Amino acid sequence: MLSTKMLRELWSGVKLFAADRRKVDAEIRRAAWEASGKDVRDCWFIRLRNLSDENLLITRVWFESSPRAEVDRRQRRLPKALAPGEAWETWIEVEKLPEEVRDRAHELARICLASGTVIRPQRSA
Repeated sequence: MLSTKMLRELWSGVKLFAADRRKVDAEIRRAAWEASGKDVRDCWFIRLRNLSDENLLITRVWFESSPRAEVDRRQRRLPKALAPGEAWETWIEVEKLPEEVRDRAHELARICLASGTVIRPQRSA
């Protein structure tokens, strides 16, 4: 049986998790990215917007596949602090994901905040 202290800590964590989820608008979409005049790549784009009144820190972005696909772009280094109202976007080429998950990667995307909260972005239309 859980002690009162353990229940209080658990409830505190649940409230923090719920509060963090309201602070971030997270979307994922699949689109072509034109890297140069001729080079067009099929990519998954993950976009975040800080809806809170304070800075948020994004520590990690990945796809929960096997093997796990980390999103780590030189142009979009993590951790990333987002100011209130600020938006940030990163991407991964579809070909870098395991073949069996490429078409359903929108279900596997994850974003981790410094608080430990993991967010699953919603697919944009």
